Amino acid sequence: MPPGNRNLADFFQVNFDSTGAAEIVYDDTSNLLFQPGTEPNGNQNADHKGAALVTIARQNGGPGLYGTDVTGTSSAPISGQGDANGDGLFPVIAGGTLSSSNVAGMDFVSNSALSNHANQLSLSNDNSTLTVKMSVADLSATGLATAFASTGGQYLSYITRWQMGDTIWYAGVENPNPTTGSTLPQFFAGPAQSIDLCSVSGCTPHVLTYPEGTLPAGTTPNVALGHIETGGVSCPTSPSATNPCTVTITVNATDVGSPTQSSLLEEVGSYSFASVHPQAALTNAQAQVDDTPLEIDGVCCFNFQANNLAVEVPEAPWAPALFGLGAAAIAGGVVLRKRRSANRPVHIN
Repeated sequence: MPPGNRNLADFFQVNFDSTGAAEIVYDDTSNLLFQPGTEPNGNQNADHKGAALVTIARQNGGPGLYGTDVTGTSSAPISGQGDANGDGLFPVIAGGTLSSSNVAGMDFVSNSALSNHANQLSLSNDNSTLTVKMSVADLSATGLATAFASTGGQYLSYITRWQMGDTIWYAGVENPNPTTGSTLPQFFAGPAQSIDLCSVSGCTPHVLTYPEGTLPAGTTPNVALGHIETGGVSCPTSPSATNPCTVTITVNATDVGSPTQSSLLEEVGSYSFASVHPQAALTNAQAQVDDTPLEIDGVCCFNFQANNLAVEVPEAPWAPALFGLGAAAIAGGVVLRKRRSANRPVHIN
């Protein structure tokens, strides 16, 4: 058994909501992530495995604190999830005279809770391909130009991620700013990776990364690149929150752990990020000064199992969104929604 560490630290809380349902917030480190090369002998003397993903567990049945039974969203597998319109806000945290505005090119949306999902998965009958779909209000050339100008980013990425077993997997698309010399989006998938930062308690995976499949010429990756996948972006003539664009990524199942019809993909969520550099090129020095991709919007979370799908439900109002490019590790903020660390809500009975 490896030595103990402080990845969990004191970041947990037990509370209850207005209905009397118990809520527990804690760091889930079951992913066992760590940055290769930071612990050559593998015994975790300095670098402690497990990215501390903020997780919310909420009671969804049985007697609550006030003596009456509580109800809540089921954890039964479904195929997709909706999201509210108009919450792709930037600046993410506004203050003073600066106010947040919705950025349509970063805003996950859906026409209704049960159709045109903000995020959706499907697995082919032969288990060869996993199809990932995301709906964003406006990914047209105009929508992307506005998003680049609003956020100041050079790369806009849209990531769907999930955990299967003890591994976090992802599929995503990234749009480069035309000023980088490229205009074509790339589609990619693979296992999430981490940038580990150090303190008096040792080194821990502080930043999750979702590496691209390719990098611009002359750019050095700091982590292993993801797999190149096929995909496309479809937009109506006049994209809007009620008539959005759709990203479709066809992922080779072997690139994401070879899920089968009975595999449980947990805490499926989708997140939009703006960054000044590719995720695969993020360095430890940049992460140390918080120069990481910034999460703008997120929709989280649901479980998926191809052969055991239940009736679909909309995003729970308390469901958290991500940590950011963290982010890729990266998100951060309030406990219930946008955060700088990935969120994995679960349910307890």
